[in-house]
Amino acid sequence: WWYFPKKTRDIANEYLFGTTTNPKDIINWENNYRRFVIRSLINTEGKRFISKNPPHTARIEYLLDLYPHAKFIYIDRNPYEVIHSTFAFYKGVLPGIQLQDIDEGKIMQDILWVYKRLYEKYEKDKLKIPAGNLMEIKYVNLINDPKDIVKKIYKNLIKDDYSKISSNLDHFLGKQNHRLKEYNFKEDYLKNVNKNLADIIEKQGYSLKN
Repeated sequence: WWYFPKKTRDIANEYLFGTTTNPKDIINWENNYRRFVIRSLINTEGKRFISKNPPHTARIEYLLDLYPHAKFIYIDRNPYEVIHSTFAFYKGVLPGIQLQDIDEGKIMQDILWVYKRLYEKYEKDKLKIPAGNLMEIKYVNLINDPKDIVKKIYKNLIKDDYSKISSNLDHFLGKQNHRLKEYNFKEDYLKNVNKNLADIIEKQGYSLKN
């Protein structure tokens, strides 16, 4: 949809939410994804495949078809920040590659539309994940204390020995400088987000902003 932003909702329905997807395309995707995982493990001589891929939020059922015992980590971030960041990302990327003109108002409404349906699909599909194979964490906690979060992931999710990676993690975190960004949301922006996502914001445990 970077190339055809006016077709965002049609593309999302076909390639993200599966509402208009040809069953043959799902089989093709699963076959290619399986090959991708195998090649990645061979190339890295690895034992565990880890993928940070936001669209997979909508592909839980397909991933479970391939890997019934897969572990899932869901990073929960304040919707006000997610929408604002996504919109800024679109504005930075689209001008260089888009093949259709689209106004900013339409971009924002499509982002809100996709986000709402992505959240709803996740809430429904996560019930299919076997008990103990899903861990939900807050983005703010991950940024503020990443070491503690990784420890919990090792202990409670993958049930592995954290001491095996502790020194490498310390080395990695020593090079990082992530900080929580301060946002100054405009009134019109807050009204628009609240109109579309107020129920989701409250379900996730965040306070509505006015």
